[in-house]
Amino acid sequence: MKKLSFLSLLLISALLFAPSLTSCKSVGSDIKEEGKIRISCTTFSAFDWARQLTYGSKNAEVMLLTDSGVDIHSYVPSVADAARIASSDIIIYVGSASESFIEDMSPKGARLINLLSLLGEDALEIPKSAAGNHENHDNEGGHGEHDEHVWLSLKNARYFCSVICESLCEADSGNSELYKSNCKEYTKALQSLEDEYYTAASKGKAGLMMFADRFPFVYMLNDCKIDYCAAFEGCSTESGATFETVAIMAKLLSESELCCVVITESTDKRLANTIIAASGKENVQIITMNSIQRVSRTDIDKGKTYIDFMKENLVAFKKALG
Repeated sequence: MKKLSFLSLLLISALLFAPSLTSCKSVGSDIKEEGKIRISCTTFSAFDWARQLTYGSKNAEVMLLTDSGVDIHSYVPSVADAARIASSDIIIYVGSASESFIEDMSPKGARLINLLSLLGEDALEIPKSAAGNHENHDNEGGHGEHDEHVWLSLKNARYFCSVICESLCEADSGNSELYKSNCKEYTKALQSLEDEYYTAASKGKAGLMMFADRFPFVYMLNDCKIDYCAAFEGCSTESGATFETVAIMAKLLSESELCCVVITESTDKRLANTIIAASGKENVQIITMNSIQRVSRTDIDKGKTYIDFMKENLVAFKKALG
C-alpha cells in the first residue's frame, strides 16, 4: 500500500475539517464565500499586488497565507492554511524550494502563478558574499540557486501584475474591464517609482552599496546597475562574519566614496559598527532597507502597501549612494 505524505495527510485533514477551522494566522477568512474567486498569496508583495488589481470588485477575495512576522523561508502551512489553499482559484507564490507544498495542496484547475518560473532565464542566482568577491557578479551566484526576492524589483513587479491580471480576467471574465483598468493605473505607479530609482542611481556618487548584513536586494541593484558588497549571501542563516569578510568590507569602505552602510529591517547594527570602526572612516551612517519579507499585522491593518515600502527604500537607496 502506498504511504501518504505528510502534506497529503495535512490536505485531507484540511478538507475534512475546513468548516470548523478558526485561525488568526492568515489575512482573510477560513470559509470561501460562495461565488467569489479566492486569490491566495504566500508573500505580502503578491498579496498587495492582487488587492490593488481587484480593488472595487465584489467578486474577489485576496488572502495572505503567511502569518505576519513569519519569514517566508521558514513558513510551514497549518491545517487551516491547507484548507484555504485547497479552495483557491488563483495561487501566487515565489516558487522556491520552501514552497514546494503549494503544488501538492492546490486544487485541480487552480491557476498557479510561480514568480520564479515566470522570470525563467531572467531569474538571478544568489549573490556571493564579500569574501566570495564583490566584483563582476552580474548573474553570478554563490551556489547556483536562484534568489527568491523577486518582488524587490519594480520591473519584475510590473510584469507579475500583468500576469496576475490575465489570470483574474480568465477566472472572473465579468469583471475583466475593472481588473485591466486597475492594472493599467497600478503599473503606471510602479513605472513612475521605478524611474525614480533609475534617476537616483544615475546621480549617485558611489555607484556601490555596502550591506553589513544578508543581501536580498540583488534584483533591485541589478535593475539599477549598481554594484554591491555584502557580508552574507542572499538570506544566509549565518550570524557572524569572518575576519576576512570584515577586513574586505572595511578596506573597501575606507577607499570608496561610500558614506553609508546598509542593514535590513531584521538586523542589529553590531556588524555594521564593527566594519565602520575597522575602516577608520568617520561620519559613516548606518541606514536600513526593508526586504518586505516580514510585514507586521499592524502595518497590514493600517493598509500599508508594497509601494509604500518601496518608497521608503528609495529614500534609503538615495542616501546609500550619496
